[in-house]
Parts: sequence; structure tokens; C-alpha cells
Amino acid sequence: MALGRRILDRRRVVIAFWQEGTSEALLVDPAVDLDKSDLAAYRESLWDPGKLVLRDGEQPTWFTIKPLSRRQVRYASTLRHETVEWADFVVRAGLCLVENYQLQKDTGERVQMPTVTVAKEGELGDLITSKWMDEVHLQSDIMTSLAIMIWAISEVHLPLSRPSEPPSGDPQ
Repeated sequence: MALGRRILDRRRVVIAFWQEGTSEALLVDPAVDLDKSDLAAYRESLWDPGKLVLRDGEQPTWFTIKPLSRRQVRYASTLRHETVEWADFVVRAGLCLVENYQLQKDTGERVQMPTVTVAKEGELGDLITSKWMDEVHLQSDIMTSLAIMIWAISEVHLPLSRPSEPPSGDPQ
């Protein structure tokens, strides 16, 4: 097998990031049991929720994400990687559904986040509307985390299947 690319489908993920090289959690959904979960395996599996253990009786916030299209990847690549603009675009292009995320109004009333709304934006395809983004105003750490997850599933490479062999012929 040679170099290649994995084509991934939509996936349902939970926010769970840690500081590489340490055991320090950076941003982890409170429903995740950190003592029983393997966050490195979660990342390496491209966010297979089977690698996480949830606290008894707890439900995390679930985000359904999808890989970006070729045109969306090309556009995102023109933005400075991991900036606010980059994260905003990647999330608008790759977030499909949010479950179990509450918004609290000034009155104290809690409501579920409204359904994601999208609109066609020329060659870039369907993107979440600015109106929806403004209404829910996800925190910057969640935006960055989601963008990193979406970007990772958009650019998955197949590794070489085996090391290169030495050239044939008489070695000198």
C-alpha cells in the first residue's frame, strides 16, 4: 500500500482535550470520568467515544461533526491556522448537530441550544448561518476544540503500510 487518505463520515464526539506530555486536562466535558478514560487513545482514534468512560448518571454534550469538503479545506488553509477566524470557519463548515447544551437566559430560564441552521454559501457549500453562531455564541475554547477535531477528520492520511525496502540489485 502507498500513501493515501482516509475518507471519514460524520461522527458524534465529546469535548475532551489534555496537555500533551502531561496529565493536565485542558477542556473536558464534566460528564467524562478522567480517572477511567484514556484521552490519548480518544485522540488517536479520531474521537471514538468508546474510549471515554462517563460518570454514572451523567450525559455529556454531544457534537456531531463532519469532514470539510475539498473547497472548504482549501479556503480554511488560506486563514492563519488556529486563529479565531480559522476556528469560526471550520466550525461553521463542519458542525452538524449539538445535543445536551443549555443556554441560560437573564431570567435564569435554561433552554436547549436551537437546532443548527445552515445556508448555501457559493462554492463553499453549506455553512452554519452567522445568525445561529451569534445566537449561541460558543465559548472560544469550545470553538477551538471543535475546529481541531473537525480539521483532524478532514485531513486524515493513510501511513505507509510498511517501511521502504532497499533497492534491488547487487549491493556495493
